[in-house]
Amino acid sequence: MGLPIRSVLQFVVVAEELSFTRAAARLGVAQPWLSARIQALEKQAGLRLFIRNTRKVELTDEGRILLEAAGPLAAAADAIERLLPPLRRSLEGTLKLGTPPYGMNVPERVALVRSFALAEPDISVDLDVGWTPVLIERLEAGELDAAFITGPFADDRFDEFTLCDTEMELLMNADDPLAGLDSVPLDALANRVVTAFTRSVNPPLYDYLIAPLAARGITIVQNPEPQDLLRGLRPGENEVIATQLGWSAREGAKVPGVVRRPLTPPTRRVSLHVVRRKGPTTPLLNRFWHQALALRNAR
Repeated sequence: MGLPIRSVLQFVVVAEELSFTRAAARLGVAQPWLSARIQALEKQAGLRLFIRNTRKVELTDEGRILLEAAGPLAAAADAIERLLPPLRRSLEGTLKLGTPPYGMNVPERVALVRSFALAEPDISVDLDVGWTPVLIERLEAGELDAAFITGPFADDRFDEFTLCDTEMELLMNADDPLAGLDSVPLDALANRVVTAFTRSVNPPLYDYLIAPLAARGITIVQNPEPQDLLRGLRPGENEVIATQLGWSAREGAKVPGVVRRPLTPPTRRVSLHVVRRKGPTTPLLNRFWHQALALRNAR
């Protein structure tokens, strides 16, 4: 009789954690039960896989060899586990997409979702709103079929392509002295309060886009309500300038008394990526992916 696959997968978790307590918590089982399962596996294999003492758990040489062999099995089991929710959604006729809260301000994203919904009238397209770190976690867990991620983005676990891009712009009161300029030099912001989204919302984007401004001596105030970067822009009070991605700046400039201005020199380009997990996928997601590529290539 071969080794039970489930026990081998449990062995991999213990080997990765080198702690029966942490492994049991990760697996959602009782620690004594897990320890007994591993002992039974060792007995069946005729090998000692772990060195246990009161201070730590270590792999034996045989355990390390078994872990290397079991790695692909664990990876395959994990991939199957993540693929099940998308398969169930596809069977139900549902495509679940992650989007940033300002997604409605991006014409290309709106056009893609609308065109796919029109092309697939029997499919329910659900939009799950969240900031980049949350969307990536949901993609990894299989809770989303694909997501719109604001760049920069590079992760070997995912396939991605750029749907569209933009630059950062400034929003300010129309009577602000800087509003009289066609574009605002970065040096003109040296003595001003400039608000931006908090770093936790999207750390890679903040480091790519906002941190260089702070490095030039510009005072950056992180606004904990990134949807409300216009807060503090009151007529006659010109102390505060808000940074916005171009997609949202267009909407922000619709507020009476608020204008948008580009920066000189322009800041780095910011991309909106369409992202999905690598590996097996559903026909429904493939149709969406190909339509997204077609829309991108038609621009």
